[in-house]
Amino acid sequence: MRFKDFSWAVRLAAGENEAAAALVRFRKVKNTDRYEPHFADMDQDFRLWLKCREKNDSSLILKAAAELEAAESRTMNSVSFEDKDVVRLLKQESDRAHGAMLVLKTSAERAEYLPAEETFFRLRLEAEEQSKRLSNIIEGTDVGTWEWHIDTGEVTINERWAGMLGYSMDELSPFTVGAWGGLIHADDRIAVDRKLDAYFQGEDSLMDIEVRMQHRDGSWIWTHDRGRVFEWDAYGHPLVMYGSHSDITKRKKSEQKIQNRIVLEKMVSDISSSFVNATIGTLGDKIDYMLEVTALFLLVDRAWLFQTDEGSRRPRLTHSWTSPGVEFGFNGMENPDMELLPWWNNRLNRHLPIMIDRPGALPPEATEERRWCEKNHTSALLCIPLMVEDRLGGFFGFESVKSRHEWTDDEVSLLMLLGGTLSDALARHRMEIEILKAKETAEQASRAKSEFLARMSHEIRTPLNGVIGMTGLLMETDMDQEQVRFAEIIRTSGEALLAVINDILDYSKIEAGKLDLEKMEFDLDRLLEETAEMLAVKAQMKGVEFFYDLDLSLPSKLTGDPGRLRQILINLIGNAVKFTDQGSIVVRVRSEGERDGRPVIR
Repeated sequence: MRFKDFSWAVRLAAGENEAAAALVRFRKVKNTDRYEPHFADMDQDFRLWLKCREKNDSSLILKAAAELEAAESRTMNSVSFEDKDVVRLLKQESDRAHGAMLVLKTSAERAEYLPAEETFFRLRLEAEEQSKRLSNIIEGTDVGTWEWHIDTGEVTINERWAGMLGYSMDELSPFTVGAWGGLIHADDRIAVDRKLDAYFQGEDSLMDIEVRMQHRDGSWIWTHDRGRVFEWDAYGHPLVMYGSHSDITKRKKSEQKIQNRIVLEKMVSDISSSFVNATIGTLGDKIDYMLEVTALFLLVDRAWLFQTDEGSRRPRLTHSWTSPGVEFGFNGMENPDMELLPWWNNRLNRHLPIMIDRPGALPPEATEERRWCEKNHTSALLCIPLMVEDRLGGFFGFESVKSRHEWTDDEVSLLMLLGGTLSDALARHRMEIEILKAKETAEQASRAKSEFLARMSHEIRTPLNGVIGMTGLLMETDMDQEQVRFAEIIRTSGEALLAVINDILDYSKIEAGKLDLEKMEFDLDRLLEETAEMLAVKAQMKGVEFFYDLDLSLPSKLTGDPGRLRQILINLIGNAVKFTDQGSIVVRVRSEGERDGRPVIR
């Protein structure tokens, strides 16, 4: 059966109601009356024929023939005299249609549907449908495809593959695996070679790798390639490899952003902890470390810290860092007048950060700030205010010179947090310095007092020694018993006063940490008697009875510092006499045994 008969048979079997429309579905060729169907028509006819075959209904064929005859009659009656050529063609097609109908009827009865033609068209349709489905999937997933002929190095890519890198197909044609490798980042090429070797040697079931590739505009994008070899030669060598090519730049940037935040959070936490534990001597070094490690993490070229003293409007540069080969940007402005940078100063005083991605992004009113950025070749800048209570206590910041830097929200928020910790550390540092200065002032005053007391004590001790000496000479003269007792009181009182003066000197020694205790043998009973005689007169004048009670079981001789013990007793008994208006004052001395072989006295 000829294709044109087969085509008509399909139409009739499908039961098309508009037979007239079916009759003119041919390609009219000038000076010929042959019907030559297109392959597209044949594909469509074949689908209709398969539909008819599934129904396997011969009555449908007879019904279609009847409808064809009626439609043909209507069509012939509607054709004008001028359309004789069309009439003749329609008549010829009608005859062919009747012949096709008989062929179909006979084939339906015998179930003979031209197996060769059926198989051909079925496979062709399946291949086309599969190709269309795959094309839709590729287009829907927005991936590129590649076909690498390993023996020749030739690579066939689709438009999406080229478009990812900003190229057209013509610009990358002809394309080879060498040209592909030239677009891969130098740091990733070794990884690509290792992946391919592992796949070809059977270590991996799939060649799967993520690499950086250079875009046409010079930037770098991340791509994900997956592929397999589908053709091998007789010796097991790979011939053709097919794969996909995806742009994963957004995902990589998102992953990098998350990773950067984690690292920055850890770094800010560690630095903040170091500030909390910093002392006056170590805070400066920790600030220098903070500026350097933060600048290196941000990939910038300059970092600095300015501090503003209370009552001053001119901050002073206290710490700075620059990358090798970059000049410091604040030369000549180590103590700038912030009134000359009004836009900058206004934002900082409102506790707002300053973010500049490029000098041209500054507002029109930031004229001086723009001039400063251009003068110092600043392409990007971030400045964080340092607030001390309600005033601006300074600011720290970072500059990029060699390349642009787009500040992220994470960077700004975490550095603002770091700024708060640094502000607290600086405030504590200032307070500690003030306390240290106050301490030094107090120590200077104490040293002056000690020097004064030492000088006065020396001036007083000299005549007092004379009084004591002369009293000793007086006691050697002929005096009655009462005169001797009075002279003895004068002598012991003088010696007590001398001990007080010595104690004043001891106070200065105590402040200097140089007080020494004497170790000598003395009579405790005699020491108590002399002390009581010195204070008994004053107690008697107040009408207060005074005596001491010594435990006779105590040894008569003790070893220690009698001068210090006498001074302690004088202070205690003197206060007792001073604050007692009636009654009696008793000093009792008792033994409480021994401790470590030494008597304990209370």
